[in-house]
Amino acid sequence: MTIDIEGKRTPLYAMHCQLGARLIQFGGWEMPVSYSGIIEEHQRVRTHAGLFDVSHMGEIEMSGPRAEAAAQYLTLNDVRSLQTHQLQYSALCNEAGGLLDDLTVCRLAADRFLLIVNAANIDKDFRWITQHMGAGVRADNRSDTKALLALQGPEAETILQRLSATPLGAVPYYSALVTHLDGHAALVSRTGYTGEDGFEVLVDAANAVAYYQIGQGRVHWPRRPDPPEGGWRATPHGWFYHARTWYPAPPLPSHAGRSGHWRGHQWHHVPHAQPGHRHGAGAEHVGANRQYHLY
Repeated sequence: MTIDIEGKRTPLYAMHCQLGARLIQFGGWEMPVSYSGIIEEHQRVRTHAGLFDVSHMGEIEMSGPRAEAAAQYLTLNDVRSLQTHQLQYSALCNEAGGLLDDLTVCRLAADRFLLIVNAANIDKDFRWITQHMGAGVRADNRSDTKALLALQGPEAETILQRLSATPLGAVPYYSALVTHLDGHAALVSRTGYTGEDGFEVLVDAANAVAYYQIGQGRVHWPRRPDPPEGGWRATPHGWFYHARTWYPAPPLPSHAGRSGHWRGHQWHHVPHAQPGHRHGAGAEHVGANRQYHLY
């Protein structure tokens, strides 16, 4: 990551400039918003594949004998249910039950967790985690040393498999594996927010350009389709809900079924509204065999 008077830059900034990207300010970052045109790039992701630079996102690793207990306390979802290299969508809450940030949690090992947080909240989230995680846990902000790229679209698996030393076909949604992409170590997860199948690839920042170059000519650098799915829009601070529809893009983090205390838990034990209606404490969505709670 590079910082100058214009803003922060990902390891692929020079590549974006070479490709003629239109750059915008996004949460203090200089990020590409389009190349050849939004409609063409949107259709490319829907019908083939597109590669997104999302290296502005933050990576915070928690490790130690009490890492699971700390992650369970700090985040809204139930991390105890995660198997190694399984992910879940979750959130950080403050003492009043308010949303500090939405994030993804990945269990790397029994005593190691990776939290992917939003770009504008990296420092704030890291401070919050270190202040409230307790003893027996170490937190490391690895955002400056990592790059995150998302290969999305119906041809994503075919393209990425050409580079991967490990078969990708059996990787379930919201699961990951550690592999090598043309010799470069990577954590590859079947995640993304475009509404298409795809993968997110976490590599060392020093290898980001090499990862792009070995895939050059096989994919297209498009703009993220926006909105990704009904009801949600992306901002540098995370996903914000649009009240005109009740169909979320990612599975919403829910406290349903989990036990114990977590930050802000006392504010989440409130009567629920009727499905699909709002009430003073938040919202509830029931459908597709899932129960979602957003407070």
